[in-house]
Amino acid sequence: MPTLRSRLAPSSVSVAPGGIVQFTTSRPADETVMWTQDGGSITIDTGFYQAPAKPGTYHVSAYDFEGLLIATAEVTVRADPVYVTINMPHLIGQHPGDGAAYRATVHGTSDQRVTWSVVERDGGTIDANGNHTSPSGRTGVYHIVATSVAAPSAIAMSVYETCNGANCGIRMHDAGGTVLPASVTYAIFWGPSYGFATEVPPAMEDLLRGLDGSAYLAIADQYMRGAKTATRFGGTLRDTTTPPLQFDVDGDICRILDANGVEPRAGCGRRKDELARFDQGVSYKSSPGFSTIACLRGVSIQFA
Repeated sequence: MPTLRSRLAPSSVSVAPGGIVQFTTSRPADETVMWTQDGGSITIDTGFYQAPAKPGTYHVSAYDFEGLLIATAEVTVRADPVYVTINMPHLIGQHPGDGAAYRATVHGTSDQRVTWSVVERDGGTIDANGNHTSPSGRTGVYHIVATSVAAPSAIAMSVYETCNGANCGIRMHDAGGTVLPASVTYAIFWGPSYGFATEVPPAMEDLLRGLDGSAYLAIADQYMRGAKTATRFGGTLRDTTTPPLQFDVDGDICRILDANGVEPRAGCGRRKDELARFDQGVSYKSSPGFSTIACLRGVSIQFA
């Protein structure tokens, strides 16, 4: 049984089918946490959870970046005879003055009428049809509520968040680990040489040689805690074997780096099963004569 190093809030909760819960941990706010669930859905990096429609007991777990369990919470989905769901349970990255057209479904009755409201007194306006307009001139987090007319105890809630700036809804977290402002970048060509047009390798090498000092690389400066990002082109590595139709890019990059004596191999030491629960199913397929480029952990790889 793993030793839990934190607690979740709430640690247990009862919700209607389709209900929403914002889970948090007692870990530092800037620490990376990855969330999983065994029923319903959850945003992997924020802990925003929506319960499934099926009544029962479910669990939400939080893991650190190494895949170690932080804590688990219990969710009880009630067997409410009438319950309400909203089409958009969570909207982020909206700008002040923007709005949304909400729609509600009342389950367990033919009466689909609902009344709409905003919890916050300064949360903007919403009309009888669910059309919400957020306050202009300031940012905030607002809670939209739909209440069944037929069963007033049946309510659903949605969260609407506004912020300023382009892509302001994208949340970046500094987990406090070591940063690598200076790196070595390699080009890897995997597959028989006839699978690559003659101009492709030199073009790729020129691109990678020009990365250092470029505006493109400077985008990473914002994550370096005041340091300036730099990279050096380490050269081209080749594997002339034919790639299988499906393969693990991480593992084969590490294999090719090993075969060419490249050390250290950042990221290659992690056990694959540690992060298997967070795997988004990323794999690559190849066909003879077809080339594509994937960028992963400072390595550009092209396969044919």
